[in-house]
Amino acid sequence: MAADASLRNQEFVACLPETEVLFGEPEAVSSGLAECAAMLEERNFPFRAMGTKLLWLDESQLSGLGGSPCLYIVCDPRTWAMKDKICKEFYPLHYPDWGNNLLPPLNDYMKRLVMVHALPNRLIITLEDLLADSQRIVAKIATFFSLEDCEPLMRE
Repeated sequence: MAADASLRNQEFVACLPETEVLFGEPEAVSSGLAECAAMLEERNFPFRAMGTKLLWLDESQLSGLGGSPCLYIVCDPRTWAMKDKICKEFYPLHYPDWGNNLLPPLNDYMKRLVMVHALPNRLIITLEDLLADSQRIVAKIATFFSLEDCEPLMRE
């Protein structure tokens, strides 16, 4: 599993070790989710929708998404740049000289945002909007994923 895999992805793989191979390569995200859903359905855990949190999108991951729906939550770049997890884990792994120059990671952050706009099946939400009007944003997300009947559960 990638060194920067989210904690939830690590916990999931710990429960179903055979799924690790599905998420090992960035390009495999979309097909990995489909295969993982099939594995869970075989174990009597069917899901209508399945997703994962990626801490970072690179070009190979974006191309690997194909037409899969993508929810992209973005925050003000200044906020993102100073997040504790980003400073402690992400920068040291990907930008060893980050203490002297924050422009490369910020430039890459903005580049990813522009790239996500090119995806055919994407919903971009700002963290600020989510915090300001969570009910409206949850309804928007539920509609995007055709999960309107699950919206009350999403609010809990």
